[in-house]
Amino acid sequence: MEDFSSPLISLLTAAGLAGLIGLEREMRVQNEEPDGSNLGGLRTYSMMGALGFLASFMSIKFEISWFLPLIFIGSFMFLFISHTLVAIFQRQFGITSQLSLIASFLVGILIAFDLLYLAIAVSVLFTGLLVLKIGLHSIAKKINREELLAILKFFIFSAIILPLLPAHWIDPFEFFDWRPQTIWLMVILVASIRFVGYFLSKFFSSEKSILFSGIVGGFVSSTALTMGISQQSEGKRRVILFLIPILLASALMFFRVILEVSLTTGRERDLLLTIVPILGTAGLAFVIVALGLLIKRAHDIKGKSDIKTSIEIDQPLQMKSAISFGIFFLVIFLLSDKIAEFFSDSGLLFAGAVAGLTDVDAITLAMANLQKSGEISTNLASQVILLAVMVNTLVKAGIVFLFGSKKLFQAVLLSVIGIITLGAGLYFLL
Repeated sequence: MEDFSSPLISLLTAAGLAGLIGLEREMRVQNEEPDGSNLGGLRTYSMMGALGFLASFMSIKFEISWFLPLIFIGSFMFLFISHTLVAIFQRQFGITSQLSLIASFLVGILIAFDLLYLAIAVSVLFTGLLVLKIGLHSIAKKINREELLAILKFFIFSAIILPLLPAHWIDPFEFFDWRPQTIWLMVILVASIRFVGYFLSKFFSSEKSILFSGIVGGFVSSTALTMGISQQSEGKRRVILFLIPILLASALMFFRVILEVSLTTGRERDLLLTIVPILGTAGLAFVIVALGLLIKRAHDIKGKSDIKTSIEIDQPLQMKSAISFGIFFLVIFLLSDKIAEFFSDSGLLFAGAVAGLTDVDAITLAMANLQKSGEISTNLASQVILLAVMVNTLVKAGIVFLFGSKKLFQAVLLSVIGIITLGAGLYFLL
C-alpha cells in the first residue's frame, strides 16, 4: 500500500511557508496599509504554494514534463491580467504582491523537489522584505550616491578582483612571495569590519548616545574617536562623559583583533587560544568599567549631558584608503617575514611595537598569516600582537595627554595602566 503521509506533509509545508508571506499581506490590508494591488491574503498565498507543489508533484509522479510549465505560465498570466486591470482602473502600479505570489508558487516547487531549507529561506526572505518596507525605504534615503558606489566597489573587490588574483607570486629576483590574494583578502577583511561601524553610524545617531559612540569608534577607528573626544574635553569638568566612549572603543579594538585572528587562522586555533584569555579579559574589563560609569552617570545627572559625542567617520572603502592599507599591510608583512628570517625574535617584536603606533590591524593579520603558514611560532606571534595592542593603547593615553583635559588624562591613564597590568599578569600566569 502506498504511503501518502510524505506527500501530504510536503503539501501542508508548502501551503504553510507560502501562507507566511500571505499573512503579511493580510495584516497590511487589515491595517489599512494598501501596498499596490490587493491580490489576496493568507488563503490566496497558501493556495498558490499548494498549487506549485501539486503541479510539480504531478509532473514528477506521472512523468508529464509539460504540466508544471503549463501551470506556471497560466498562473503568471493570471497575475499579469490582474495587475493590468488594477493598473488601468485603480491607478495602482505596484508589483510587490504579484512578485510575492510568484515566490509562493516557487516555494511549492522547491518543496516538491526536496529543497526544504531553500524554500524556508525564500519564504523568510520575502516575508522579511515585506515587513521591513518602511525600514528599507528609510535606509535608501540615508544612503547617498557615494556610499552606494562604495557598496558596489566592495562587491567588485571581494567577488570579482579577489578570485582573479594569484595565491602566490614570487618576483623574478626570488626575493619574496608577495601573495597577492592574501594581501587583498586582508584589505577586504578590515574594510568589512570598518564598513559595519560606518553604516551603523548612519542609522543610529552617535550624537545622542555615548554608548553607541564608543561602539562605532571601536569598529571604525578607536584612535580617531579618542582624538575627537579628547579635543572636546578641554575645559570640561565632568570627564566621565568623555571617558565612557574611549573605554568602549578601546574594548572593541581588543575584540576586533580577536575576530581578525579567528578569521585569518581558520581551524588553526593555537594563536587564537593564546590571545583570547588576555585580550578578552582586558576587553571585558574595559566594558564593565564603561558600563559602570554609564550607570553612575544616569543616576547622577538623570539623562542630562553637556557633550555631543559625534565623530567624523570617513567612508571606509575609498580606493585610496584601500590601496593605502594594502601597501601598509604588505610592508608590515614583508618586514615581518624578513626580520623573522634574518634577525632574532627581538627584531620582530620591535616591528610590532612600531606598527602599534598607528594601526594594529596590519600587524595582527601579518602575524596570524605567518603563524598559520608555520613561518613563526605561536608564542612569538602572540607576543608581537599583544605588544602592538599595548603600544596602541598607550598611544591613546598619549593622545588624551596632548589634546584632552588633565582630569580625562588621569582617568584614561589609570584605566590603561590597570588593564595593561591585568593583561600582563594573565600572560605570565598562562
